[in-house]
Amino acid sequence: MISSLIHMEHLNLSSAVFNGLIPQQLGNLSNLRSLDLRCCRSTQVWLDDLNWLTQLTSLEYLDMSCVDFSTAATSWLHQINYNSLEHLVFSGCWLEDATEDDTSIMGLNSSSNQLKENVSVNVFRKLKHLNLVGNSLTKIPFDMRSLVNLEYLDLSSNEITGEISLSKGNLIHLKHLDMSGNQISGEIPLNLCNHIHLEYLDLHDNQVTKEIPVSMENLIYLKYLDLHGN
Repeated sequence: MISSLIHMEHLNLSSAVFNGLIPQQLGNLSNLRSLDLRCCRSTQVWLDDLNWLTQLTSLEYLDMSCVDFSTAATSWLHQINYNSLEHLVFSGCWLEDATEDDTSIMGLNSSSNQLKENVSVNVFRKLKHLNLVGNSLTKIPFDMRSLVNLEYLDLSSNEITGEISLSKGNLIHLKHLDMSGNQISGEIPLNLCNHIHLEYLDLHDNQVTKEIPVSMENLIYLKYLDLHGN
């Protein structure tokens, strides 16, 4: 049984044509640094909760693309241990907006609003790669102030509405931003042009005003820009 291999650091079962429920016993692998359980569309892999992920305190890489999260669709955000996490991919997982009244991120509970805010701001600081493509999110699920080391953000093919809302000045390392295929409206925000390391920007198939702000000339490293379908 894999769950008894407590010294394991890397586990890759991607596209292994497994079917069925992901066992919670994987939480026993407390030394895991990378876990890849992504599956192909032809298989049926699901989970009933993600609480076991809070036990993986050393996890740096997590990919569970195409795993059916529908039974944990609104609680997923609070059932992951972000202590060491740098790479997170939950693409095509039937995710919905996380419930806002759950403050138990990494098992932390407090009635203190100040502590809750600090947890929100600091807990995601190590994330560099975030891919939540092809879900049912209507808003950005993370506090953007906290993603200070983020380099790659892909929220394409969701149901995000409203204007583009990115934290001014905090995403200083962001190189790749894809929010295509949503329902974003309004103008391209001027503070987007403060992310001077951007190399890839895709906002196609939204309702964004087509006028490109002059300040985009600050994006001197930009190699790819797609605004079609707006």
